[in-house]
Amino acid sequence: MTDVVRCTLFQDFVTEQFHHISTYLGAVLRSHQPEPGENDSYSRAKTEHIQVGDINIVYKRFGQGKSILLICGASQTKDVWEPTLLSKLASTNHTVIVFDNRGIGETTIGAKPFSIEQFANDTSGLRFRKKWM
Repeated sequence: MTDVVRCTLFQDFVTEQFHHISTYLGAVLRSHQPEPGENDSYSRAKTEHIQVGDINIVYKRFGQGKSILLICGASQTKDVWEPTLLSKLASTNHTVIVFDNRGIGETTIGAKPFSIEQFANDTSGLRFRKKWM
């Protein structure tokens, strides 16, 4: 199998998974009407830190239920997410987790070079250390 074919298959897989996740989150958000005062759970969430490999990852976790780990795009911090969206997700029996990637926001840079693989390893390490999902 050539690298081009592998890349195309991977892109198709990611696109399909994104569609499933988008559909699920859309259904969750449409199914719940928030109670008064419910939209501030993100702002009340405590900022926490954990050592994962060579970095100290900063994250917020709030809500209770099935975990949803939201990963920011390049150079964005955990605070980029719309607080109303986060609070609404948390109010639908979900634990919402947002974090700063390596070298972004409050998370330390570490010694390892930046790469998609390293970011994935950092995220996996965070999940493993906190026993989420």
